[in-house]
Amino acid sequence: MKFSVKNIDKCRRKIEIKIPSSDVTNEKVKAVSIYAKHANIPGFRKGKAPLNVVEKKYNKEIINDVKEQLLPMFYQKAIKESELKVVNVIECSEINISSDLSATFDVTIDIYPKFKLPKYTDISISTTLDEVTEKDIDEQIENLLNQFSTYEVMNEKKIEFGDMGQLEYEAFIDGQALRDVIPESKGLASGKDYWVSADEHSFIPDMGHKIIGLSVDDEKEIEITFPKSFMINQLSEKKVTYKVKIQSIKIKIKAKLDDDLLKKIQVESIEQLKEIFRDQLNQQAKNKELSEKHEQIISYLLKKTKIDVPESSVQQQTREMMYTLARQKMMAGASQNDLSNDQEKLLIEAKEKALENVKLKFIGLSIADEQNFTVADHEIDAEIAQIAYQQKKKPEEVKSEMEKNSTLESVEEQIKFNKALEFMIEKSKNK
Repeated sequence: MKFSVKNIDKCRRKIEIKIPSSDVTNEKVKAVSIYAKHANIPGFRKGKAPLNVVEKKYNKEIINDVKEQLLPMFYQKAIKESELKVVNVIECSEINISSDLSATFDVTIDIYPKFKLPKYTDISISTTLDEVTEKDIDEQIENLLNQFSTYEVMNEKKIEFGDMGQLEYEAFIDGQALRDVIPESKGLASGKDYWVSADEHSFIPDMGHKIIGLSVDDEKEIEITFPKSFMINQLSEKKVTYKVKIQSIKIKIKAKLDDDLLKKIQVESIEQLKEIFRDQLNQQAKNKELSEKHEQIISYLLKKTKIDVPESSVQQQTREMMYTLARQKMMAGASQNDLSNDQEKLLIEAKEKALENVKLKFIGLSIADEQNFTVADHEIDAEIAQIAYQQKKKPEEVKSEMEKNSTLESVEEQIKFNKALEFMIEKSKNK
């Protein structure tokens, strides 16, 4: 076998492979023998026809089988001898078998980038570990009491901060019904029996604050200015007039921190409750500090590393990121029409994030390799178990799907990357 490697760009190569006639002939002989054992040819008993007769009758099929055998065999051989580390196979040509039975084909691949790692130990980072105070614990207790609070109808009063108002409403923009101007507005355009809390932002921005002081059967025109980043693009920074009628009012009956509540949440005492909250807040503080360390190290690596990455990896990651961003926006209430109108902006955002992710992947893996980090089977199993828990599937089911989709390697890569990140944090120094 002979092969040559041509550089297309920094991470893309074209391998031109020539297979000698002897290897093609050997594979052809094997294929003819297999066909001869099972061939049904008139004038001959099954499996007894001469090889030349079998070859003539099944020539097309035999040649196709030979090609199927030769391509992966010599592709793998060329990759091994070239010592290229393949990321993705971009294109593979059909094998061309010439009259002298030599064969040629070429494969275009993307390879792992070659780059110089920056210094990744003794990185200066600046983080703070938030101190948990008694005030923080009191706030957690207050939140708990709010969770267990109930509401009681009280229609003889005006809405105050903390109350709930039941609304009937219709929205207008420039004198026209919002539903006619922006059909995607749906529940924002009109509604009935809609409860709004007067102490927080609601589905309709700032509506809760603007109904304070109103009584049952009061009617009022309320002007709402939608924020710039609102999920429905057409409403961004738009002024909308709401005709609102108060249908009913509820007041909050705040829960008491007594034995009944402690029993409900399965806590023996107030002191134990405070200790639980203290532990939770301390863990949150540690997680926040760790997240800050991650962000600073990632920022450092991206800034200090000059790296060209395979375009195919960026494209693949961009597709995945597009799906993730679109799903997030739809969960936030965006419509298909919103996504279509925002597609170009979404693509730019997805590609930027994808490029960063791909760069970080190769940087992290390179550090892991340099430090000889390995991944044990039990670590992969633990990661798969976590994924399975999130997807509400059995671990063996997830593992089978990954093996089928050839994505199991990505789990190992993620573990290696995490080890590299942990290593850099351990070796970092605080400013």
